[in-house]
Amino acid sequence: MPHYTALTIGPIYKTISKARKTRELWAASYLFSRVIMQRVVEELKEEGVGAAIILPQIDASTAPPKVGLYPDRLYMEGDYRHALERAIKSVKQELIDEFNQTGCEQLQDFVERYFYFNVVVADIGGRDQLMDTLFKYVAQTELHQQALPVDNYCIENLLLRVYKTDFFRQCFGEGHRYPSLIEIATRKMVAGGISREKFEELERMGRAIKRGALSDDDEQEDAIIIGISHDSQLKEHFKQPHKYIAVVQSDGDSVGYLLGKILASDDSDLVSAFSQALGEFARAAVEAIERYGGEVVYAGGDDLLFFAPVLTYGGDIFHILDRMDAIFREKVLEHPQLKGFIDQLDKKPSMSYGVAITYYKFPLNEARDRAYEMLLRAKEAGKNRIGYHWQKHSGHHFTDVIKKRPFSQDKKNGEGSEEKRDECVSDYYSLFLKLLGRVHEGNVDRLFSSFIYNLNQHKTILSSILSDSNEDEKRKKLGYYFENFYDESIHKTDEAKDVMQDIKCLLLAAYRQASSHHGDKAEAAIEDVYNALRFVKFLTQKVGDDD
Repeated sequence: MPHYTALTIGPIYKTISKARKTRELWAASYLFSRVIMQRVVEELKEEGVGAAIILPQIDASTAPPKVGLYPDRLYMEGDYRHALERAIKSVKQELIDEFNQTGCEQLQDFVERYFYFNVVVADIGGRDQLMDTLFKYVAQTELHQQALPVDNYCIENLLLRVYKTDFFRQCFGEGHRYPSLIEIATRKMVAGGISREKFEELERMGRAIKRGALSDDDEQEDAIIIGISHDSQLKEHFKQPHKYIAVVQSDGDSVGYLLGKILASDDSDLVSAFSQALGEFARAAVEAIERYGGEVVYAGGDDLLFFAPVLTYGGDIFHILDRMDAIFREKVLEHPQLKGFIDQLDKKPSMSYGVAITYYKFPLNEARDRAYEMLLRAKEAGKNRIGYHWQKHSGHHFTDVIKKRPFSQDKKNGEGSEEKRDECVSDYYSLFLKLLGRVHEGNVDRLFSSFIYNLNQHKTILSSILSDSNEDEKRKKLGYYFENFYDESIHKTDEAKDVMQDIKCLLLAAYRQASSHHGDKAEAAIEDVYNALRFVKFLTQKVGDDD
Protein backbone atom coordinates (compact mmCIF):
# COMPACT_ATOMS: atom_id res chain seq x y z
CA MET A 1 0.00 0.00 0.00
CA PRO A 2 1.23 3.54 -0.74
CA HIS A 3 2.49 5.83 2.00
CA TYR A 4 1.04 9.25 2.78
CA THR A 5 2.36 11.89 5.16
CA ALA A 6 0.39 14.47 7.13
CA LEU A 7 1.55 17.41 9.24
CA THR A 8 -0.51 19.40 11.72
CA ILE A 9 0.67 22.47 13.62
CA GLY A 10 -0.51 24.26 16.73
CA PRO A 11 -1.69 25.33 19.24
CA ILE A 12 -3.86 27.59 17.08
CA TYR A 13 -6.98 27.78 19.24
CA LYS A 14 -4.98 28.38 22.42
CA THR A 15 -3.09 31.23 20.75
CA ILE A 16 -6.13 32.83 19.11
CA SER A 17 -7.98 32.74 22.44
CA LYS A 18 -5.38 35.15 23.86
CA ALA A 19 -6.27 37.83 21.30
CA ARG A 20 -8.17 40.81 22.69
CA LYS A 21 -7.82 43.25 19.77
CA THR A 22 -8.23 43.00 16.00
CA ARG A 23 -4.48 43.23 15.38
CA GLU A 24 -3.81 40.45 17.93
CA LEU A 25 -6.30 38.06 16.35
CA TRP A 26 -4.77 38.79 12.95
CA ALA A 27 -1.27 38.17 14.37
CA ALA A 28 -2.25 34.86 16.00
CA SER A 29 -3.75 33.57 12.75
CA TYR A 30 -0.98 34.92 10.52
CA LEU A 31 1.70 33.42 12.76
CA PHE A 32 0.54 29.87 12.02
CA SER A 33 -0.60 30.37 8.44
CA ARG A 34 2.25 32.40 6.96
CA VAL A 35 5.13 32.44 9.43
CA ILE A 36 4.92 28.68 10.05
CA MET A 37 2.96 26.69 7.43
CA GLN A 38 3.93 28.77 4.40
CA ARG A 39 7.58 28.53 5.41
CA VAL A 40 7.26 24.74 5.84
CA VAL A 41 5.87 24.51 2.30
CA GLU A 42 8.64 26.72 0.94
CA GLU A 43 11.30 24.61 2.66
CA LEU A 44 9.84 21.43 1.13
CA LYS A 45 9.88 23.03 -2.32
CA GLU A 46 13.48 24.12 -1.85
CA GLU A 47 14.33 20.50 -1.06
CA GLY A 48 12.73 19.46 -4.34
CA VAL A 49 9.78 17.55 -2.86
CA GLY A 50 7.09 20.18 -3.42
CA ALA A 51 5.45 18.08 -6.15
CA ALA A 52 4.48 15.51 -3.51
CA ILE A 53 2.28 18.02 -1.67
CA ILE A 54 -1.42 17.23 -2.18
CA LEU A 55 -2.67 20.10 -0.03
CA PRO A 56 -2.17 23.00 0.34
CA GLN A 57 -1.34 24.00 -3.22
CA ILE A 58 -1.19 27.79 -3.11
CA ASP A 59 0.47 30.20 -5.49
CA ALA A 60 1.96 32.53 -2.89
CA SER A 61 3.01 35.04 -5.56
CA THR A 62 -0.63 35.87 -6.39
CA ALA A 63 -2.03 35.53 -2.85
CA PRO A 64 -3.22 38.61 -0.90
CA PRO A 65 -0.18 39.42 1.29
CA LYS A 66 -2.17 40.59 4.34
CA VAL A 67 -4.25 37.44 4.69
CA GLY A 68 -3.37 34.01 6.03
CA LEU A 69 -4.08 31.45 3.30
CA TYR A 70 -2.28 28.37 4.57
CA PRO A 71 -4.23 25.87 6.72
CA ASP A 72 -2.92 24.12 9.81
CA ARG A 73 -2.61 20.77 7.98
CA LEU A 74 -0.45 19.54 5.14
CA TYR A 75 -0.81 16.29 3.16
CA MET A 76 1.83 14.63 0.98
CA GLU A 77 1.91 11.52 -1.20
CA GLY A 78 4.83 9.40 0.00
CA ASP A 79 6.92 9.09 3.15
CA TYR A 80 8.48 12.50 3.67
CA ARG A 81 8.92 12.54 7.43
CA HIS A 82 12.65 13.34 7.19
CA ALA A 83 12.10 16.23 4.78
CA LEU A 84 9.43 17.57 7.12
CA GLU A 85 11.71 17.25 10.13
CA ARG A 86 14.35 19.35 8.36
CA ALA A 87 11.75 21.95 7.36
CA ILE A 88 10.38 22.10 10.90
CA LYS A 89 13.87 22.61 12.34
CA SER A 90 14.42 25.56 10.00
CA VAL A 91 11.02 27.10 10.83
CA LYS A 92 11.64 26.78 14.56
CA GLN A 93 14.82 28.82 14.18
CA GLU A 94 12.84 31.49 12.34
CA LEU A 95 10.33 31.52 15.21
CA ILE A 96 13.18 32.03 17.68
CA ASP A 97 14.41 34.98 15.61
CA GLU A 98 10.89 36.47 15.51
CA PHE A 99 10.32 36.09 19.26
CA ASN A 100 13.75 37.54 19.96
CA GLN A 101 12.20 40.97 19.39
CA THR A 102 9.78 40.53 22.30
CA GLY A 103 12.36 40.44 25.06
CA CYS A 104 11.73 36.79 25.92
CA GLU A 105 14.41 34.61 27.50
CA GLN A 106 15.20 30.93 26.88
CA LEU A 107 13.60 31.19 23.47
CA GLN A 108 14.57 27.76 22.21
CA ASP A 109 12.98 26.12 25.24
CA PHE A 110 9.83 28.23 24.76
CA VAL A 111 9.48 27.40 21.05
CA GLU A 112 10.03 23.69 21.72
CA ARG A 113 7.45 23.62 24.51
CA TYR A 114 4.76 25.93 23.12
CA PHE A 115 4.52 24.99 19.43
CA TYR A 116 3.79 21.50 18.18
CA PHE A 117 4.46 19.93 14.80
CA ASN A 118 2.82 16.51 14.53
CA VAL A 119 3.94 14.31 11.63
CA VAL A 120 1.94 11.20 10.74
CA VAL A 121 2.93 8.61 8.10
CA ALA A 122 0.31 6.03 7.16
CA ASP A 123 -0.27 3.21 4.67
CA ILE A 124 -3.60 3.78 2.94
CA GLY A 125 -5.23 1.37 0.54
CA GLY A 126 -6.99 3.75 -1.83
CA ARG A 127 -6.86 7.45 -2.62
CA ASP A 128 -10.59 7.70 -2.01
CA GLN A 129 -9.89 6.90 1.66
CA LEU A 130 -6.99 9.31 1.87
CA MET A 131 -8.54 12.39 3.47
CA ASP A 132 -10.79 10.54 5.91
CA THR A 133 -8.06 8.18 7.08
CA LEU A 134 -5.34 10.79 7.41
CA PHE A 135 -7.76 13.16 9.13
CA LYS A 136 -8.53 10.48 11.75
CA TYR A 137 -4.84 9.81 12.36
CA VAL A 138 -4.07 13.51 12.66
CA ALA A 139 -7.06 14.09 14.98
CA GLN A 140 -5.91 11.24 17.25
CA THR A 141 -2.42 12.72 17.38
CA GLU A 142 -3.79 16.15 18.31
CA LEU A 143 -6.02 14.58 20.96
CA HIS A 144 -3.01 13.07 22.69
CA GLN A 145 -0.87 16.18 22.31
CA GLN A 146 0.50 17.07 25.73
CA ALA A 147 0.38 20.71 26.75
CA LEU A 148 3.81 21.36 28.22
CA PRO A 149 4.12 23.97 30.98
CA VAL A 150 5.30 27.25 29.53
CA ASP A 151 5.46 30.93 30.45
CA ASN A 152 2.83 32.58 28.23
CA TYR A 153 4.60 35.93 28.47
CA CYS A 154 6.39 35.36 25.15
CA ILE A 155 3.31 34.67 23.04
CA GLU A 156 1.24 37.39 24.74
CA ASN A 157 4.03 39.91 24.28
CA LEU A 158 4.34 39.00 20.61
CA LEU A 159 0.62 39.67 20.05
CA LEU A 160 0.75 42.94 21.98
CA ARG A 161 3.85 44.08 20.07
CA VAL A 162 2.72 42.85 16.66
CA TYR A 163 3.32 46.29 15.11
CA LYS A 164 7.05 45.80 15.76
CA THR A 165 7.35 42.32 14.26
CA ASP A 166 9.01 41.63 10.91
CA PHE A 167 5.96 39.82 9.50
CA PHE A 168 3.67 42.77 10.27
CA ARG A 169 6.03 45.24 8.56
CA GLN A 170 6.39 42.94 5.56
CA CYS A 171 2.60 42.80 5.16
CA PHE A 172 1.63 46.41 5.81
CA GLY A 173 4.78 48.49 5.71
CA GLU A 174 6.31 50.70 8.37
CA GLY A 175 3.94 52.72 10.53
CA HIS A 176 0.71 50.98 9.47
CA ARG A 177 -2.02 50.70 12.07
CA TYR A 178 -4.45 47.77 11.98
CA PRO A 179 -8.04 49.09 12.15
CA SER A 180 -10.00 48.83 15.39
CA LEU A 181 -13.46 47.29 15.58
CA ILE A 182 -15.21 50.65 15.52
CA GLU A 183 -13.25 51.71 12.44
CA ILE A 184 -14.28 48.52 10.64
CA ALA A 185 -17.89 48.95 11.76
CA THR A 186 -18.19 52.53 10.49
CA ARG A 187 -15.71 52.80 7.60
CA LYS A 188 -18.42 52.29 4.93
CA MET A 189 -21.32 54.09 6.59
CA VAL A 190 -21.25 56.82 3.92
CA ALA A 191 -20.69 56.81 0.16
CA GLY A 192 -16.98 56.68 -0.56
CA GLY A 193 -16.18 55.48 2.94
CA ILE A 194 -14.24 57.08 5.80
CA SER A 195 -10.49 57.39 5.28
CA ARG A 196 -7.82 56.63 7.85
CA GLU A 197 -6.99 60.34 7.98
CA LYS A 198 -10.63 61.14 8.74
CA PHE A 199 -10.66 58.60 11.59
CA GLU A 200 -7.59 60.33 13.05
CA GLU A 201 -9.43 63.65 12.82
CA LEU A 202 -12.53 62.14 14.48
CA GLU A 203 -10.39 60.69 17.26
CA ARG A 204 -8.79 64.09 17.93
CA MET A 205 -12.24 65.70 17.94
CA GLY A 206 -13.55 63.10 20.38
CA ARG A 207 -10.59 63.54 22.72
CA ALA A 208 -11.02 67.31 22.69
CA ILE A 209 -14.73 67.03 23.46
CA LYS A 210 -14.12 64.56 26.25
CA ARG A 211 -11.33 66.80 27.59
CA GLY A 212 -9.44 63.89 29.09
CA ALA A 213 -6.22 62.06 28.42
CA LEU A 214 -7.14 58.89 26.52
CA SER A 215 -4.51 56.22 26.12
CA ASP A 216 -5.75 52.67 25.67
CA ASP A 217 -7.53 51.23 22.63
CA ASP A 218 -11.00 51.14 24.20
CA GLU A 219 -10.82 54.85 24.91
CA GLN A 220 -9.47 55.48 21.40
CA GLU A 221 -12.58 53.76 20.01
CA ASP A 222 -14.78 55.80 22.36
CA ALA A 223 -13.14 58.98 21.06
CA ILE A 224 -13.99 58.01 17.46
CA ILE A 225 -17.62 57.38 18.46
CA ILE A 226 -17.80 60.83 20.08
CA GLY A 227 -16.18 62.39 17.03
CA ILE A 228 -18.68 60.80 14.63
CA SER A 229 -21.58 61.89 16.87
CA HIS A 230 -20.43 65.50 16.58
CA ASP A 231 -19.34 65.54 12.94
CA SER A 232 -21.76 67.73 10.96
CA GLN A 233 -21.96 65.29 8.02
CA LEU A 234 -21.43 61.87 9.55
CA LYS A 235 -23.85 62.17 12.47
CA GLU A 236 -26.81 62.16 10.08
CA HIS A 237 -25.79 58.69 8.84
CA PHE A 238 -24.85 57.26 12.24
CA LYS A 239 -27.07 54.33 13.22
CA GLN A 240 -27.11 51.77 16.01
CA PRO A 241 -25.67 48.96 13.83
CA HIS A 242 -22.58 51.12 13.20
CA LYS A 243 -21.66 50.50 16.84
CA TYR A 244 -21.73 46.75 16.27
CA ILE A 245 -19.36 44.39 14.50
CA ALA A 246 -19.90 41.05 12.77
CA VAL A 247 -17.34 38.29 13.29
CA VAL A 248 -17.82 35.65 10.61
CA GLN A 249 -16.47 32.11 10.38
CA SER A 250 -17.21 30.16 7.19
CA ASP A 251 -16.56 26.63 6.04
CA GLY A 252 -17.44 24.62 2.96
CA ASP A 253 -19.91 21.73 3.14
CA SER A 254 -18.94 18.42 1.49
CA VAL A 255 -15.71 19.95 0.16
CA GLY A 256 -13.69 17.11 1.73
CA TYR A 257 -16.10 14.65 0.10
CA LEU A 258 -15.48 16.34 -3.27
CA LEU A 259 -11.71 16.16 -2.81
CA GLY A 260 -11.93 12.47 -1.89
CA LYS A 261 -13.84 11.74 -5.09
CA ILE A 262 -11.34 13.75 -7.13
CA LEU A 263 -8.40 11.90 -5.59
CA ALA A 264 -10.13 8.57 -6.25
CA SER A 265 -10.39 9.49 -9.93
CA ASP A 266 -6.56 9.49 -10.05
CA ASP A 267 -6.73 12.51 -12.36
CA SER A 268 -3.89 14.90 -11.49
CA ASP A 269 -5.44 17.65 -13.64
CA LEU A 270 -8.62 17.51 -11.54
CA VAL A 271 -6.60 17.77 -8.32
CA SER A 272 -4.83 20.85 -9.66
CA ALA A 273 -8.12 22.33 -10.86
CA PHE A 274 -9.68 21.77 -7.43
CA SER A 275 -6.79 23.49 -5.67
CA GLN A 276 -6.85 26.31 -8.21
CA ALA A 277 -10.62 26.76 -7.80
CA LEU A 278 -10.38 27.04 -4.01
CA GLY A 279 -7.53 29.52 -4.36
CA GLU A 280 -9.53 31.63 -6.81
CA PHE A 281 -12.51 31.55 -4.47
CA ALA A 282 -10.40 32.67 -1.50
CA ARG A 283 -8.84 35.56 -3.45
CA ALA A 284 -12.19 36.72 -4.88
CA ALA A 285 -13.88 36.42 -1.47
CA VAL A 286 -11.13 38.51 0.16
CA GLU A 287 -11.58 41.21 -2.50
CA ALA A 288 -15.37 41.24 -2.02
CA ILE A 289 -15.10 41.42 1.77
CA GLU A 290 -12.58 44.26 1.60
CA ARG A 291 -14.75 46.21 -0.87
CA TYR A 292 -17.65 45.79 1.57
CA GLY A 293 -15.46 47.21 4.35
CA GLY A 294 -14.40 44.04 6.15
CA GLU A 295 -10.99 42.77 7.24
CA VAL A 296 -10.06 39.16 6.48
CA VAL A 297 -8.00 37.38 9.12
CA TYR A 298 -7.76 34.01 7.40
CA ALA A 299 -8.87 32.67 4.00
CA GLY A 300 -7.81 29.06 3.56
CA GLY A 301 -9.91 28.13 0.56
CA ASP A 302 -13.47 27.60 1.78
CA ASP A 303 -12.49 28.32 5.40
CA LEU A 304 -12.60 32.05 6.20
CA LEU A 305 -12.51 34.19 9.32
CA PHE A 306 -13.19 37.91 9.02
CA PHE A 307 -14.54 41.06 10.68
CA ALA A 308 -17.20 43.03 8.84
CA PRO A 309 -19.57 45.97 9.30
CA VAL A 310 -23.14 44.97 10.12
CA LEU A 311 -24.48 47.78 7.93
CA THR A 312 -22.84 49.81 5.17
CA TYR A 313 -23.96 52.64 2.90
CA GLY A 314 -25.48 50.19 0.42
CA GLY A 315 -25.42 46.76 2.00
CA ASP A 316 -25.54 44.58 5.09
CA ILE A 317 -23.80 41.53 6.51
CA PHE A 318 -26.24 39.01 5.02
CA HIS A 319 -25.87 40.41 1.52
CA ILE A 320 -22.07 40.06 1.65
CA LEU A 321 -22.55 36.41 2.64
CA ASP A 322 -24.88 36.02 -0.32
CA ARG A 323 -22.17 37.55 -2.50
CA MET A 324 -19.68 35.00 -1.17
CA ASP A 325 -22.08 32.22 -2.13
CA ALA A 326 -22.22 33.62 -5.65
CA ILE A 327 -18.42 33.66 -5.80
CA PHE A 328 -18.24 30.06 -4.54
CA ARG A 329 -20.68 28.98 -7.22
CA GLU A 330 -18.74 30.81 -9.92
CA LYS A 331 -15.21 29.81 -8.89
CA VAL A 332 -15.80 26.24 -7.65
CA LEU A 333 -19.12 24.73 -8.71
CA GLU A 334 -18.95 26.17 -12.22
CA HIS A 335 -15.21 25.83 -12.71
CA PRO A 336 -14.78 24.59 -16.32
CA GLN A 337 -12.80 21.50 -15.30
CA LEU A 338 -14.88 20.68 -12.21
CA LYS A 339 -18.48 21.40 -13.19
CA GLY A 340 -19.15 18.13 -15.04
CA PHE A 341 -17.54 16.11 -12.25
CA ILE A 342 -19.48 17.92 -9.48
CA ASP A 343 -22.80 17.58 -11.33
CA GLN A 344 -22.50 13.79 -11.07
CA LEU A 345 -21.98 13.73 -7.29
CA ASP A 346 -24.67 12.74 -4.79
CA LYS A 347 -23.63 15.53 -2.41
CA LYS A 348 -23.07 19.00 -3.81
CA PRO A 349 -20.65 21.36 -2.04
CA SER A 350 -22.05 24.50 -0.44
CA MET A 351 -21.05 27.10 2.16
CA SER A 352 -22.10 27.45 5.80
CA TYR A 353 -21.50 30.51 7.99
CA GLY A 354 -21.36 31.32 11.67
CA VAL A 355 -21.97 34.99 12.52
CA ALA A 356 -21.58 36.74 15.86
CA ILE A 357 -22.98 40.29 15.93
CA THR A 358 -21.82 42.12 19.04
CA TYR A 359 -21.33 45.60 20.47
CA TYR A 360 -17.89 47.02 19.70
CA LYS A 361 -16.84 46.72 23.35
CA PHE A 362 -17.84 43.07 23.63
CA PRO A 363 -14.77 40.81 24.24
CA LEU A 364 -13.35 39.90 20.83
CA ASN A 365 -12.24 36.39 21.81
CA GLU A 366 -15.77 35.59 23.00
CA ALA A 367 -17.28 36.94 19.77
CA ARG A 368 -14.90 34.78 17.74
CA ASP A 369 -15.83 31.70 19.82
CA ARG A 370 -19.50 32.46 19.33
CA ALA A 371 -19.09 32.75 15.55
CA TYR A 372 -17.47 29.32 15.51
CA GLU A 373 -20.24 27.91 17.71
CA MET A 374 -22.86 29.28 15.30
CA LEU A 375 -20.99 27.71 12.36
CA LEU A 376 -21.24 24.33 14.09
CA ARG A 377 -24.95 24.87 14.66
CA ALA A 378 -25.44 25.75 10.99
CA LYS A 379 -23.74 22.53 9.94
CA GLU A 380 -25.58 20.41 12.50
CA ALA A 381 -28.90 21.82 11.24
CA GLY A 382 -28.25 20.46 7.75
CA LYS A 383 -25.46 22.55 6.17
CA ASN A 384 -25.84 25.35 3.58
CA ARG A 385 -27.07 27.55 6.41
CA ILE A 386 -26.25 30.71 8.33
CA GLY A 387 -26.19 30.47 12.09
CA TYR A 388 -26.16 33.88 13.72
CA HIS A 389 -26.17 35.23 17.24
CA TRP A 390 -27.03 38.88 17.79
CA GLN A 391 -26.31 40.32 21.23
CA LYS A 392 -27.37 43.89 21.94
CA HIS A 393 -25.53 46.26 24.23
CA SER A 394 -28.43 45.96 26.68
CA GLY A 395 -27.72 42.23 27.08
CA HIS A 396 -30.75 41.04 25.11
CA HIS A 397 -29.88 38.53 22.43
CA PHE A 398 -31.31 35.95 20.11
CA THR A 399 -29.99 33.12 17.99
CA ASP A 400 -31.29 31.78 14.70
CA VAL A 401 -30.25 29.42 11.92
CA ILE A 402 -31.36 30.38 8.41
CA LYS A 403 -31.62 27.78 5.68
CA LYS A 404 -30.24 29.19 2.43
CA ARG A 405 -31.57 28.29 -0.99
CA PRO A 406 -29.76 25.40 -2.70
CA PHE A 407 -27.04 26.60 -5.04
CA SER A 408 -28.89 24.92 -7.91
CA GLN A 409 -31.83 27.29 -7.35
CA ASP A 410 -29.87 30.54 -7.62
CA LYS A 411 -30.55 30.97 -11.33
CA LYS A 412 -34.20 30.01 -10.91
CA ASN A 413 -34.65 33.12 -8.80
CA GLY A 414 -33.54 35.35 -11.67
CA GLU A 415 -35.56 37.64 -13.84
CA GLY A 416 -38.37 36.08 -15.83
CA SER A 417 -38.73 32.88 -13.81
CA GLU A 418 -41.97 31.62 -12.28
CA GLU A 419 -40.61 32.23 -8.79
CA LYS A 420 -39.80 35.82 -9.68
CA ARG A 421 -43.34 36.53 -10.91
CA ASP A 422 -44.94 34.96 -7.83
CA GLU A 423 -42.68 36.08 -5.00
CA CYS A 424 -44.68 34.23 -2.35
CA VAL A 425 -43.42 30.87 -3.61
CA SER A 426 -39.81 31.99 -3.31
CA ASP A 427 -37.59 30.62 -0.54
CA TYR A 428 -37.35 32.19 2.93
CA TYR A 429 -33.71 33.25 2.51
CA SER A 430 -34.33 35.18 -0.72
CA LEU A 431 -37.32 36.94 0.83
CA PHE A 432 -35.32 37.77 3.96
CA LEU A 433 -32.60 39.36 1.80
CA LYS A 434 -35.26 41.33 -0.09
CA LEU A 435 -36.69 42.64 3.18
CA LEU A 436 -33.22 43.65 4.37
CA GLY A 437 -32.85 45.67 1.20
CA ARG A 438 -35.78 47.84 2.31
CA VAL A 439 -33.50 49.36 4.96
CA HIS A 440 -31.76 51.39 2.25
CA GLU A 441 -34.94 52.54 0.50
CA GLY A 442 -36.27 55.09 2.97
CA ASN A 443 -37.52 55.79 6.48
CA VAL A 444 -39.24 52.52 7.32
CA ASP A 445 -38.34 52.16 11.02
CA ARG A 446 -41.84 53.17 12.24
CA LEU A 447 -43.39 50.55 9.95
CA PHE A 448 -41.32 47.75 11.39
CA SER A 449 -42.14 48.77 14.96
CA SER A 450 -45.87 48.19 14.37
CA PHE A 451 -45.29 44.93 12.48
CA ILE A 452 -43.09 43.55 15.26
CA TYR A 453 -45.56 44.50 17.98
CA ASN A 454 -48.59 43.02 16.21
CA LEU A 455 -46.77 39.87 15.19
CA ASN A 456 -46.09 39.15 18.82
CA GLN A 457 -49.64 40.05 19.91
CA HIS A 458 -51.44 38.13 17.16
CA LYS A 459 -49.69 34.78 17.37
CA THR A 460 -52.95 32.87 17.88
CA ILE A 461 -54.62 34.45 14.85
CA LEU A 462 -51.58 34.00 12.61
CA SER A 463 -51.03 30.40 13.74
CA SER A 464 -54.59 29.56 12.73
CA ILE A 465 -54.11 31.18 9.31
CA LEU A 466 -50.75 29.53 8.59
CA SER A 467 -52.05 26.10 9.61
CA ASP A 468 -54.76 26.14 6.93
CA SER A 469 -54.02 23.28 4.52
CA ASN A 470 -55.59 25.15 1.58
CA GLU A 471 -52.84 27.36 0.16
CA ASP A 472 -55.22 29.71 -1.67
CA GLU A 473 -57.37 30.19 1.44
CA LYS A 474 -54.26 30.77 3.51
CA ARG A 475 -53.13 33.59 1.25
CA LYS A 476 -56.59 35.20 1.24
CA LYS A 477 -56.79 35.10 5.03
CA LEU A 478 -53.33 36.64 5.36
CA GLY A 479 -54.46 39.40 3.03
CA TYR A 480 -57.53 40.04 5.18
CA TYR A 481 -55.35 40.06 8.30
CA PHE A 482 -53.09 42.82 6.95
CA GLU A 483 -56.08 44.83 5.68
CA ASN A 484 -57.84 44.70 9.08
CA PHE A 485 -54.91 45.35 11.41
CA TYR A 486 -52.87 47.77 9.31
CA ASP A 487 -55.33 50.46 8.22
CA GLU A 488 -53.70 53.65 9.51
CA SER A 489 -52.37 56.35 7.19
CA ILE A 490 -48.78 55.15 7.65
CA HIS A 491 -49.81 51.81 6.12
CA LYS A 492 -51.46 53.33 3.02
CA THR A 493 -48.28 54.35 1.21
CA ASP A 494 -46.87 52.29 -1.66
CA GLU A 495 -43.75 51.68 0.42
CA ALA A 496 -45.81 50.28 3.31
CA LYS A 497 -47.82 48.06 0.97
CA ASP A 498 -44.60 46.64 -0.50
CA VAL A 499 -43.24 45.90 2.98
CA MET A 500 -46.51 44.21 4.00
CA GLN A 501 -46.36 42.03 0.89
CA ASP A 502 -42.78 41.07 1.77
CA ILE A 503 -43.81 40.10 5.32
CA LYS A 504 -46.81 38.11 4.09
CA CYS A 505 -44.57 36.16 1.71
CA LEU A 506 -41.98 35.72 4.46
CA LEU A 507 -44.59 34.18 6.78
CA LEU A 508 -45.66 31.71 4.07
CA ALA A 509 -42.07 30.77 3.27
CA ALA A 510 -41.18 30.40 6.96
CA TYR A 511 -44.08 28.01 7.44
CA ARG A 512 -43.03 25.94 4.40
CA GLN A 513 -39.51 25.51 5.68
CA ALA A 514 -40.39 25.07 9.38
CA SER A 515 -39.57 21.63 10.69
CA SER A 516 -42.24 19.62 12.47
CA HIS A 517 -39.46 18.25 14.70
CA HIS A 518 -39.44 21.52 16.63
CA GLY A 519 -43.05 21.54 17.75
CA ASP A 520 -45.81 23.58 16.15
CA LYS A 521 -44.78 24.66 12.62
CA ALA A 522 -46.87 27.82 12.66
CA GLU A 523 -45.41 28.93 15.97
CA ALA A 524 -41.87 28.25 14.71
CA ALA A 525 -42.56 30.21 11.50
CA ILE A 526 -43.91 33.22 13.40
CA GLU A 527 -40.88 33.17 15.69
CA ASP A 528 -38.52 33.12 12.69
CA VAL A 529 -40.26 36.10 11.08
CA TYR A 530 -40.44 37.93 14.41
CA ASN A 531 -36.64 37.56 14.81
CA ALA A 532 -36.07 38.63 11.21
CA LEU A 533 -38.16 41.78 11.66
CA ARG A 534 -36.39 42.65 14.89
CA PHE A 535 -33.08 42.50 13.07
CA VAL A 536 -34.33 44.59 10.15
CA LYS A 537 -35.70 47.13 12.64
CA PHE A 538 -32.30 47.22 14.35
CA LEU A 539 -30.65 48.15 11.05
CA THR A 540 -32.92 51.21 10.77
CA GLN A 541 -32.34 52.57 14.30
CA LYS A 542 -30.59 55.88 14.78
CA VAL A 543 -27.96 56.22 17.48
CA GLY A 544 -29.77 57.22 20.65
CA ASP A 545 -32.79 55.02 19.98
CA ASP A 546 -33.58 52.40 22.60
CA ASP A 547 -30.92 49.72 22.52
